[in-house]
Amino acid sequence: MRRNLNPFKRKHDRPAAYWSGIVDLQSERDFTWTVPDSFNGSLKVFAVAVSDSGIGVAQAQTPVRAEFVLTPNMPVAVAPGDEFEVYVGVANGVAGSGSDASVAVTAELPAQLEAVGSLQQSLKIGEQREAAARFRFRARAQLGAAAVKFAASWQGHASHLSADVSVRPAAPYVTEITAGYFATAIDLPISRSLYPNYRKLEVGVSTVPLVLAGALANYLDDYPHLCTEQLISRGFAALVTSRLPELAHAAGGTARPPGEATAALLAVLRSRQNAEGGFGLWTASVGADEFASVYALHWLMEARERGVAIPADMLQKASVWLQRYAVSPVPDVEPEGLAGLRNRAYAAYLLTRQGTVTTPITAGLRETLDARYAKIWKSDITAGYLASVYKLQRQDREADSLMEGLASRIGSPSGRGFAFYYDDTIRDADVLYLLSRHFPERTRSLKAQDLQALVAPLSRGVYNTLSAADLVLAFDAYAAGVAAHGLDKFSGIQLAADDKKSPLSFDGKLLLRSAYEPDSKQLHLINDTGLPGFFAVTNSGFDRGAPAGELRQGIEILREYLDAQGQPIATVHNGDEIVVRLRMRAIDADYIANVAVTDLLPGGFEPVLQTEAGAESQAPANWQPAFADVREDRVVLYGRLTKDMAEYSYRIRASNAGTFLVPPAYAESMYDRTLRAHTQPSRVTVKRPDES
Repeated sequence: MRRNLNPFKRKHDRPAAYWSGIVDLQSERDFTWTVPDSFNGSLKVFAVAVSDSGIGVAQAQTPVRAEFVLTPNMPVAVAPGDEFEVYVGVANGVAGSGSDASVAVTAELPAQLEAVGSLQQSLKIGEQREAAARFRFRARAQLGAAAVKFAASWQGHASHLSADVSVRPAAPYVTEITAGYFATAIDLPISRSLYPNYRKLEVGVSTVPLVLAGALANYLDDYPHLCTEQLISRGFAALVTSRLPELAHAAGGTARPPGEATAALLAVLRSRQNAEGGFGLWTASVGADEFASVYALHWLMEARERGVAIPADMLQKASVWLQRYAVSPVPDVEPEGLAGLRNRAYAAYLLTRQGTVTTPITAGLRETLDARYAKIWKSDITAGYLASVYKLQRQDREADSLMEGLASRIGSPSGRGFAFYYDDTIRDADVLYLLSRHFPERTRSLKAQDLQALVAPLSRGVYNTLSAADLVLAFDAYAAGVAAHGLDKFSGIQLAADDKKSPLSFDGKLLLRSAYEPDSKQLHLINDTGLPGFFAVTNSGFDRGAPAGELRQGIEILREYLDAQGQPIATVHNGDEIVVRLRMRAIDADYIANVAVTDLLPGGFEPVLQTEAGAESQAPANWQPAFADVREDRVVLYGRLTKDMAEYSYRIRASNAGTFLVPPAYAESMYDRTLRAHTQPSRVTVKRPDES
């Protein structure tokens, strides 16, 4: 899921290739290898022999052909409820079978499929002739790679072949978090019905907000988009969960792979670091993304402090870039100017942690902030970065003054939405992180309502990858100086759909976690500690049904299937190529950055990859995505939207006749979860070429 791939991907045919490896021979030796059922043709066999005095090569050809050559046209993927036809070409190669052999062709189905019609047919196929059997199948509500076994036989002569189809859901993988604060008891409804595959259902409670880190780490771990910020955010969560037993294992005992996220992140960061040391959002672009580059250095430093082996050259190049960036000029434009100063204050803070003398940098930043943003900058996290710099420089009076004013604003709305990698939740999370790391005496004086204010946005679903990672870091830093008490006074009950009640099996030392049953419709949590209680409920998975109707929340998305003349199609025939036209726009704002568009193909279709000469038909000139990812069962686009209608087109080909669910096309802001849209699901019928 994390790579926007189909996790139920069909298995491909094994390659017709064999290598014995280097073998010591005294005289002679036999080698045995089974040729894949799917291969018919000519194999080259060759050997290389080497001795102390010479070298020799021998080679030969050998034909490989089954008595009956089977060639099924299985679709790439289907969704539960889809009906589709599969043609199986059968070539009769049985010597002496005559001109009118009656060949039995059968299909054996896995649990994911059921037959619509007979699974056995009889074809009249003469020797060295070919005919086709037609089967019709229906996909059940059971996900996975489904292998259909086809066989052909005549008077003791038989051949068989397995072909796979992916039965995948008609909706993407979604992680939902319900989190918040409760004093004594709370009832939490469970509304989603999920397939069992890759399903995660867990609840956690504690007197410290670190319990939320497990749910946020799950959200980050399965997030399907992979820009540099999102990868680094996942990396921050991995640093925290890897050292805490309660978070390193999912509820139920499944261990997170140790070091997997860290190793993968280092590999991607190296590929996205440019010659100057900055990092691009998707590739090693000449112009580095300013925030992502600063954020990347923060992760590299944090990882090294926690014992992770960081490549010295990568860190050194990133530090050089950071020093140049920290002293670079800032545009005098609001709000871009304040965002630029915020990023440079962040850079100055990291440089100071590395031991770099940043007094001239901070003095210049302070002068610019007072000149341009005197009324607002001290309520921005910019003040927190400078306060931490002053604290590291032993300027305690100035540091305490700035941080005191900022800490008093935790939970206070600024009236601004997410922009330039910043919002109120990110501000409050960073304040708690900086307080816990550099002002521990002030952290201990935080009140319960301050922590409740931090958790409140999560209960409203106001979070994204960046704020989730910042909260994980903040809760981890806070928990280092605060002990959890009274965990044995927490309890919980799960209520099933038939009203049957059963206790939750909480376990842990610093925080408590428990899995809950898939048929639960409500969780009842009890807090008898007398202390503030925090909870987090995670339900991740594939929804059993596609969403009903269409959705427009700040974004509008439309999808049409068009013929070669650009007209909406009424009928599709097997083998037809059609154009998918996506049109998107912002409907409540003039501009939305960082929008992800996911279009799942209906079953029985496959994308048509454009040649370089035809690339202009793939993406019309009025909208060019920042990054496009074409998979075998979906197309994923990333870009920005305005109120002007953006349009993107690509081609798909009908590979199988049948009736297929057309999944909704989705568009969502990757940072403001309230901005999202999807089209209405529908059905498409693909006819055989000979049908009118």
